[in-house]
Amino acid sequence: MMSKSQTSNNNIPESTKVRKNTPLPPDNPEIQACDASFASILRFISKMDGYWVDTTLLKRAYATAKELHGDQRRASGALYLNHPLAVTESLAHLTCKTEVLVAGLLHDTIEDCGYTYEELKSEFNEEIAEVVNSVTEIKAVEKKDNELFREMTQQEQHDYLDMLTDEKLIQSKYQRESFLVRLADREHNLSTIDAVAPEKRRLKIAQTRKMLIPAAKYFGMRYYETALRDLCMKYSEDPVEYDTVQTCRHQYVSVSGDAFSEFDSIFQRALSKQDVFALPRYNPFARLRGEQLEMRRSLRAIELLDQIEDGFFFTRHEICLNEVLLTIRENDWGKAISEFIRFYKKNLKPHGMYFELGENHGNAQDITLTDQYENNYRIVIVQEDKLEEYFLGDPNGRALVDHPEGETRGEMTVYAYSKHKGIRKFEGVPRNATALDFAFLVSHAMAVTAKAARIKKWQGGEVTFDDKDYLYPLKTPLEDGDVVNFDADYSLNEKAIIPHATVDWFDYINTATARKQLIKYFNTNGLKRGTLS
Repeated sequence: MMSKSQTSNNNIPESTKVRKNTPLPPDNPEIQACDASFASILRFISKMDGYWVDTTLLKRAYATAKELHGDQRRASGALYLNHPLAVTESLAHLTCKTEVLVAGLLHDTIEDCGYTYEELKSEFNEEIAEVVNSVTEIKAVEKKDNELFREMTQQEQHDYLDMLTDEKLIQSKYQRESFLVRLADREHNLSTIDAVAPEKRRLKIAQTRKMLIPAAKYFGMRYYETALRDLCMKYSEDPVEYDTVQTCRHQYVSVSGDAFSEFDSIFQRALSKQDVFALPRYNPFARLRGEQLEMRRSLRAIELLDQIEDGFFFTRHEICLNEVLLTIRENDWGKAISEFIRFYKKNLKPHGMYFELGENHGNAQDITLTDQYENNYRIVIVQEDKLEEYFLGDPNGRALVDHPEGETRGEMTVYAYSKHKGIRKFEGVPRNATALDFAFLVSHAMAVTAKAARIKKWQGGEVTFDDKDYLYPLKTPLEDGDVVNFDADYSLNEKAIIPHATVDWFDYINTATARKQLIKYFNTNGLKRGTLS
C-alpha cells in the first residue's frame, strides 16, 4: 500500500488541473540548465552523511513544478523555475527535511499556476499542502469584490494584504516549516531584487525588516536572520554603509591575502594532526568549492558592521574579517575550551598566534584568534549534534503566537478605567503596545468606536478621569503601569455605536490581537479610509 506521500498522480483527473503556463520541451536549453541545477541539489544531498531525503518524492515535485511553471518568467526575464530551485537549494544546504524541500519546489504553484490545495494534498501530503498554502501571498485579486479595497491607494492595499498574509503564516499548522520556506523564498527574491521597480523593492525590504527578520531571530534561525539583514542593507534606498564596509574589506583583503592563505595552510595542517575538532559536515554560510567546503569564510557586510561600535569605518586590527566553524564531538562538549587551548598550544602558538575567549551561546563557543600579522579570525566551536540547531534554532522550540515584533519586546501591566467597571488590571500586555492595541484588549466594540485616550500613572488607590484631562492620540505608546480611559462613541446601555476604525489604524497597532480583530472588522464591514489623529 502506498503512503500519502507516494499517492499516484493518476488519482486526480487531468481535466481538473488548471494550467496557466505552457510546459517547455525537455530539449529547451533553459530547461536543461534547470535540470542540471536540480541534479546538483541531489548530488549535495547524496554526499551528506546522515542526511536522509525521499528523493523519489523530491523528483516528482520537481517534475510537477517544471510542468506547472512552464514558460513563466520572472521580472528579470529568467525562467521562473530557477526561483523554486534556488529556494530548495538553500533549504537543502541547511539539511531541511523532505517535506520542506518539496514545499520549496512547489511554494508558488498555488499562487501562480492554478494548482489547488486539494490537488497538492492528494498528490503529495497534507503537510506539504499546508506549508505551500501558508506561504502563498494573499493577492488583491482575492478581494476583487470589495469595492472599498479597490479604492485604497497602492500603499494601503500592500500593507493590508501583507497583514493578512503574515497572519496566515503565523497561524500555520506547520509553522516552523512554513517560515523556513518563506525565509528561503525571501532570501532569493532579495538577492535578485535588482530587476524589481524601486518602489516595490522598498516595500519588500520594509516588510522583510518588519516581519521576517524578527521572526528568524525569534526562532533562532541564525542563517536566515544574517542573510536577510545583509541583503536588506545591500539593496536599501541608501546602501552607503554596505558599500563603505565592502570598500574597507577589499582594501584589507588586498594587503592580507597572502596572510590569509598562510593561515589556511597552518590551520588545515593543525586539524589533520588531531581528532577532537573537525570542519562541519555542512556550512551554509560558506562557499562551495568542488566537493569541499571552504575552511574559512568571509563574514558578510552586516556581520562586520555588527562588530563596529562607532560609525561604519574600521581598521583591520580591530575586526574579524573571517570565520572558521569547527565541530566537537558530543561527549567532548564539556571540554571544548580546554581542548581548544591544548590544540592551540601545540599547533598554533608556535606560529605566533594568540587567542581570546568570546561569548558562549549554549550550543556554540566564540573565540577570537589573531595571526602573527594581526589579522583576526572568529573561531566558532559547535557541538556536533547541534549543528542544525546552530543554523536554524531548536526544531522543538516554542511557536510564534504573535507578530515577532510584539514577541521580542517583553510584557507590561496596564490598567483600564471606566465609570461602569472601575479599574481593571491587564497583565502580559506587549511592551510595544499602543493605546489602540490596548483598546482591542479591553473591548472590541469599544475599540472600533474609540477617538482618543486619557492616560495616567497607577499610584495605588482610586483613579478618576474627567473632561479636563489631556486627550492622547490612539497611536500613543503605553508604558508599564499606565491607567487608560478611552473617549469613544460607545455605551454599555445603548445599542447604537459610531465606529471610527479606518485602514490607517494598521499603522498604529503592534499586537496580533488587535490586528486579527481589525482584519475581522474590515472583512465584515468593509474598509474605510481616513486619518488617525
